[in-house]
Amino acid sequence: GLIDRGYANPKIYNFGINGATAQVVDLVLRKLLTPQQLPKMVIWADGSRAFNSGRSDRTYDAIIASEGYQQLGSMSRVKTSNSSSLLQAQSSVKNTYQQIDNQIDLKLAAISSAYHHRDRLKTWLQSKVPFASQINVANNDAISNPDAPPNINDRSVDFDGFLAVKIQFDPNTYYQKYPKVAGDSDGDYANFQLLGSQDRALQQVTSLLSAHKIPLIFVNVPLTNLYLDKFRRRHEKNFKQYMNKWMNSRQLTFVDMDGFLKRQYDRFSDPSHLNQWGASDVSNYLVQTKLIPWQVLNTNHVIDR
Repeated sequence: GLIDRGYANPKIYNFGINGATAQVVDLVLRKLLTPQQLPKMVIWADGSRAFNSGRSDRTYDAIIASEGYQQLGSMSRVKTSNSSSLLQAQSSVKNTYQQIDNQIDLKLAAISSAYHHRDRLKTWLQSKVPFASQINVANNDAISNPDAPPNINDRSVDFDGFLAVKIQFDPNTYYQKYPKVAGDSDGDYANFQLLGSQDRALQQVTSLLSAHKIPLIFVNVPLTNLYLDKFRRRHEKNFKQYMNKWMNSRQLTFVDMDGFLKRQYDRFSDPSHLNQWGASDVSNYLVQTKLIPWQVLNTNHVIDR
């Protein structure tokens, strides 16, 4: 990887959040991290679903409704002379969402994935986790036994924020258990529109990073060909045109990985999410592409969605 290319001990941290949208990424960069904490480069790996302004953004709404976020809003108006209070409020917001995020990660331990079961996940969350009733769970995961205790050993986030998912998608067995969900029935694409709250969030992110001369790399992550039906493909096409306009304006670098691994199903945990082997393949691809200015790294952090 990067070490083999001469970048000694690069510091990389994953700030990925379950169900995150452009608004959530904007919140992390502008309100949770101080200017001093911003990295030298931001790699934002996601796709069109995070930019759909036509659907309710329950993950973002849950965060801003939290007590910790209210504290952060209050503290951010305090001058830098009281920076310790601001950092305390930041920590409160992080801990509030971390509790939710950890509960999601733990409950999904060693289980299969399917879109039509995520309502069962929401039901479990609503009974166990504060603010969970407002969360839009974007991961298409099935819970085989909602009352069973989570298996911590099978699913854990490492010190740098990375989660290794070992589930491998096999369409031959997967679709014997779970129905194939068409794009026009997928809530993530409901009322799909790129202009709106998510677009404004991207504008705020690019303005912030531009002001600090921080490169922004957006990676359009791979999806399987089985997931990209005609309905989803049409929206993906519009999304790529949208991102290319941003790239042409030189406000970000767009790395389009559409088609990469699309038939290598063992690299996915379900039809639309990579597993640890797929993530490794994507990482190796990114290290080799000339689109990313890795030379800015040195020993500074990279944010990865």
